[in-house]
Amino acid sequence: MGEAAGEFSGSDGARLWGRMTVEELRERLKETQTAIIPTGCTEQHGYHLPILVDSITAYEVAVGTSKATGCFVLPPLHYSFSGGGLPGTVDLSPGLTAAVLTELGGSLARQGVRNIILLHGHCGTESIQAHREAIPMLYRLAPEAHLATVPIYKLSQTWRAAVQEKDYHAGFIETSLILYLRPELVKDRSKWLVDAQDAKALPDQDAWAETVYESQNELVVPFRRMKSHVKIGVWGDPGCSTTALGEKVFDECVAAMVTLVEDMQASGKL
Repeated sequence: MGEAAGEFSGSDGARLWGRMTVEELRERLKETQTAIIPTGCTEQHGYHLPILVDSITAYEVAVGTSKATGCFVLPPLHYSFSGGGLPGTVDLSPGLTAAVLTELGGSLARQGVRNIILLHGHCGTESIQAHREAIPMLYRLAPEAHLATVPIYKLSQTWRAAVQEKDYHAGFIETSLILYLRPELVKDRSKWLVDAQDAKALPDQDAWAETVYESQNELVVPFRRMKSHVKIGVWGDPGCSTTALGEKVFDECVAAMVTLVEDMQASGKL
């Protein structure tokens, strides 16, 4: 399926913003005013998956949606906030992430895009909040637009059920998706649970952090940091990952996105 996150790979039938000329964009904007901004995160995903897992999944779901609906797909934004401190992770602060998304959406609106979907493949707590915080200011910049912010896992019933089973990060859903989308980027099974002995027992997706300083005064904000014993961020069990499961989750995500695009367009804004 092409290079790294795929924004330069061929995707026949999809409207890829980054591959068009200005002439082509002028013509396509007469046909659709709906665009997806796929966002990811540059962060480690265990010893078996690539750094850009979140970008790959969000981008490919966006491309699949474009093939079905004709909407635009923007080049993916590879950076947001992970919060982890392991090698491979490169952060934008949540505030800056929100600001960048606001600016990107505003730029699209000035060109006539009226339905803007922020599809984020990285669904960490701070990242989800950053996407939500971008929406109010973006509405001020583009009051005629329709806006949606979409954590990718919410598109798939199978994925949502896996989260309930504590499959949070680099577990069997994300591993299955990359097995389906980029099998050449998945390392062999001997790497799947290295240094992740407690991965199956985490109570929640933020259990990698510990509170270092807290006060009995409710106005004091506690300080949190990564636990010193955490060596790798695999929160789940990739052992039951399969290509077939990845295809199922991918198809569910695309189907839900197609419905979202159609609903937004049905409001009277193409």
